[in-house]
Amino acid sequence: MKQWTFRMPDDLLEWLRIKAAQETIRRKTVVSMNALVVEILTDKRESDQYWSAEEAKKRKRPAKLAEIQARKAVAEAAKKGGDR
Repeated sequence: MKQWTFRMPDDLLEWLRIKAAQETIRRKTVVSMNALVVEILTDKRESDQYWSAEEAKKRKRPAKLAEIQARKAVAEAAKKGGDR
């Protein structure tokens, strides 16, 4: 794992300390601020990936629908042509 140093506002750091302490009590195991930051960012990444995938599915649906409609039109045209 790579090390990375960054700056944050004092109020955010205080919130992180409190949140880590609360999680330590809730989980009954030590939760460091670093572990909490990794967990928060991982959850955010997974959430973003989920929603990105959902958006990609939505974008593909119209194309898929158009493909299905085109196939139906070709099949109907072939059927009409065969009925003559």
